[in-house]
Amino acid sequence: LDLNDKEKVKKLLRMNNVPTPRGSVSKGYHGALLCVEEIGFPVVVKPRAGSLSRHTTCDIKANGELKEAVRVAQIISREIIVEEFISGDVYRATVVNGEVVGVCKREAPNVVGDGVHTVRELVHMKNQDPLRGEMHQKNTTLHKIQLGDQAEALLVEQGVGHADIPAAGKKLYLHSKVILSCGADIHDVTDTVHPDNILLF
Repeated sequence: LDLNDKEKVKKLLRMNNVPTPRGSVSKGYHGALLCVEEIGFPVVVKPRAGSLSRHTTCDIKANGELKEAVRVAQIISREIIVEEFISGDVYRATVVNGEVVGVCKREAPNVVGDGVHTVRELVHMKNQDPLRGEMHQKNTTLHKIQLGDQAEALLVEQGVGHADIPAAGKKLYLHSKVILSCGADIHDVTDTVHPDNILLF
């Protein structure tokens, strides 16, 4: 099995009664529109072949966004996958010899206000953690948070800017995808996973 082929992996998961999002393979924008007609917005568009989420667009809610997402995905793969967007937390489970040995929750890059520092200062402070490496550093798990156009747009949606001081305890997200290289957090949740999910894994 080619584990780099997302569609083949989805079929394998379905055959083994593992839930997967509804969707289909498309070769362009017209096919993506047909898929959306069937499953409705919001959707995710990704290359059929893996790219570590770099060419994936999530939470697409309009045709214009869909067209751009198809263009981005086709940078590396002629065939794309369009599937329903399911909001919620992202978890990764590690199974060795049929036993779940660890489960982590990934959280999109974020900072939490302290009522004193600006968003930019909070990002700088969080990036001082010695466990956080540079964006493309290979020998690290956590990475520094990247401030760019997407972070700025998300902050605007949350009603703040880089120079604003968020209230104490207010959490602000800086990326729409849970990508480690962009500064996502990892939380160990092994001891709190529901037994039904342990059996599924």
